[in-house]
Parts: sequence; structure tokens; C-alpha cells
Amino acid sequence: EFRRVLFRSEMERERMARLAEAERKRLNDLIANVPGVVWETRIDPISQHHTTTFVSDQAERMLGYSVEEWLSTPNFCIEHVHEEDRERVVRESTEILSSREQGVLHFRWIAKDGSTVWVKAQLSAVVDENGTTVGSRGVTIDMTEQQLTENARLQTIENNRKIGRAHV
Repeated sequence: EFRRVLFRSEMERERMARLAEAERKRLNDLIANVPGVVWETRIDPISQHHTTTFVSDQAERMLGYSVEEWLSTPNFCIEHVHEEDRERVVRESTEILSSREQGVLHFRWIAKDGSTVWVKAQLSAVVDENGTTVGSRGVTIDMTEQQLTENARLQTIENNRKIGRAHV
């Protein structure tokens, strides 16, 4: 009898392991199809450093840095924000996390090859059972094409304005 119970228990454990693996694969496939970087961080309660605990493979395609680089470097995300945007991004993300509401940030990242990537990041706080913000999660989408199109449109308007003034 004991052997039969043990055998059934082992079979059930194997079934559950297969189920968990199938769910993990399904979730990975789902995340891989998101047209942006899906990420999560934890905040060290003493240093206040944000350490990436998850980042989708899209991160490497977008910025050129490996998933391992993201995961092993505290404050990786902030360190790669364009210098002119960094202070504002830190301030706005702190406000969003403090409010525990979802928020959106627009900024520039500097890719591994030195190029500028304009992004839109949707983020929200990760809160523990005591209501303390312990991290953040979200998705960051490459907006470079849209930004370059908008910049060109604004430049055309400015050029037309100058031409109009020159003919007056």
C-alpha cells in the first residue's frame, strides 16, 4: 500500500512539473511577442538601488545590452538614460512609485553602440503585503521612429515660417 501511494505521489509530482513547465513556456512565448521591453526591478531598502530581476529578450534587440548585463548591474536602466533626461526621469519615476499609481515616462536611452533610442515606459509599483513599495515593473516601447518623424515635421514648420518671414 505504501509503495502504491508513493508511486501515485511521484506520478502526480511529475504531472505538476510538466504543467508548470508548459505554463512557463506559454508565458515566455507571450512576453516574447510584446513589442517592447518587459521588465521588473526590486529596490534595495538600504541603498535604494533598483536591481533588475527580470527583463525580456527584447532589451538586447532594443539597446544591444545582454539580459545578463541588465540583471547584474544595479540601476542599469537609469544609468543608460540620456544624461539630459536622467534627473527628470528619476524624479518622475519616484513620484509614480510613491503614488502607487501607474505612470508613463518619455525619455531617451543610450544604446550600447552610442545611438539614442527614444522610449515610452509604462510603469507601476510592486508593493509588499505591508503596502511598502519594494520594486517596479512595466514595459518600455521604442518610439524612435515616431519621435524622428515628429522632429522632422516640426523642423518643416519652422523652415516654412522662416521662408514666410523672408518673403514679407
